[in-house]
Amino acid sequence: MSSFPNTINVIEQNYVIQYDDSLKNALGQCDANTLKISILPNQPASVEVDVVLHEVVHAIEMAMYLNMSERQVYCISIGLLAVLKRNPQFLEYLNKAINNE
Repeated sequence: MSSFPNTINVIEQNYVIQYDDSLKNALGQCDANTLKISILPNQPASVEVDVVLHEVVHAIEMAMYLNMSERQVYCISIGLLAVLKRNPQFLEYLNKAINNE
């Protein structure tokens, strides 16, 4: 059973997130045309969270026409996840700030 949300809003675009057994040569995929994020099932949880965040960063960069390279998306998603993992107080701060808007 997935632990990620079934949908995510990325800059006013609602993406569906789902497992997809048919992915070839990729752990995940983001399709801005269909607003779908596909994740290869049966990955270790630590890998899956990296992949989901990576695909969300792709959705952001496509919505904002950033034309980032795959390496840039990889570096941003891995870097952001590392900051959040190593600084739980920062994630707590963000949650409080968001909920108090």
